[in-house]
Amino acid sequence: MAVPRMTKVFESVFHGQVYEINGVGYDVPELTYWCHENLDPEQIPLDQLIMSKSDEKHGSKEFKKHAKKVDHKKFPIVVVRRRDGTLQIADGNHRAYKAMSHGEKTIEGYVVPEESLPPSAIAQEEEDE
Repeated sequence: MAVPRMTKVFESVFHGQVYEINGVGYDVPELTYWCHENLDPEQIPLDQLIMSKSDEKHGSKEFKKHAKKVDHKKFPIVVVRRRDGTLQIADGNHRAYKAMSHGEKTIEGYVVPEESLPPSAIAQEEEDE
């Protein structure tokens, strides 16, 4: 079954969101779409996940308020398996937090090995008009 191209949906929600690793920024909508096209989702143990740096504020009121609103089962999260074996969330910090707060042990997601991050998802700098 073909997955419909969802980049436009993600762009409207995540415009400008970038996941950075080793000094390279990856466009979250493009990375997420690449995962939909190239990987099968799997159940990922929540206790093994590390929040991305951009959401280290996950204890804040704003983070928790947004996490309450998200449907953590609607879209799989995107996780990067770092070279040292750790699992870092590239997209889905709020969804993972909500699943944890509901006592769930796993969450559906895509696991991308760090060395397999697609060049097509590297964020391009926007040109000034």
